[in-house]
Amino acid sequence: MESTEAPVFIDRSNPLDRTAAMHGVFVYSLQQALALARKCGDEPRAAAYSRRLEQMAAAGREAFYDPPRAVCVSGPTRQISWATQAWMVLSGILTKDEGARAFRALREVPDAVHPGAPYLYHYVAEAMLQCGLKQDALELIASYWGGMVKAGADTFWEVYDPANAMLSPYDNVLVNSYCHAWSCTPAYLLRPRVGPQPEGGQSWPQPAFSRPYLPVRHTGAREWYPLLRTLSRTRARAAHGEP
Repeated sequence: MESTEAPVFIDRSNPLDRTAAMHGVFVYSLQQALALARKCGDEPRAAAYSRRLEQMAAAGREAFYDPPRAVCVSGPTRQISWATQAWMVLSGILTKDEGARAFRALREVPDAVHPGAPYLYHYVAEAMLQCGLKQDALELIASYWGGMVKAGADTFWEVYDPANAMLSPYDNVLVNSYCHAWSCTPAYLLRPRVGPQPEGGQSWPQPAFSRPYLPVRHTGAREWYPLLRTLSRTRARAAHGEP
């Protein structure tokens, strides 16, 4: 669903076909609008939203769900991506069980388009939680956001690709944000969605890092991240006239 007139932001990923994910975002947003209309007592508008929501959900399921493969696809090439599965789950187009099967089916799709930045990784983790895949979500958070910590981060970055330290949507890594709000959402997911740590001195299940399908590919590129972070901070201090 690319457009030359307006950006369609789903992820920092050029290969990603956004058609199905954008449909999921629309259905998800319409659900929130319906809840708000009901909360405000606007029944005519709520009824209209409800009818449109039913139509859009049914159309999305027919267009994007591939039952034999147990995943959702997107675009003319029927691309399989993490973004598509996440938004089909969060929108409710896939049931909880179907969503869990879709994430597990990605193990068998080595060319599935992976997330490109923390923004989408958040929605993947949230969708896993919605499917009941709590351990998978915890492993993803520990592997991806933990990868930033291991790379030297003390704040979470706008863009992080374990395989490409020089990735930047602005054509210069020094312009990237190295303390970015949308990259900090595990702080939310680990509270109301995952819940408090068990009582009795126990802790959350520790990630085993054994899931071969987790979309995190760490390489030696991480050694560049502390340098990039230092350069970014130097740039920020100079902009404020600080030594």
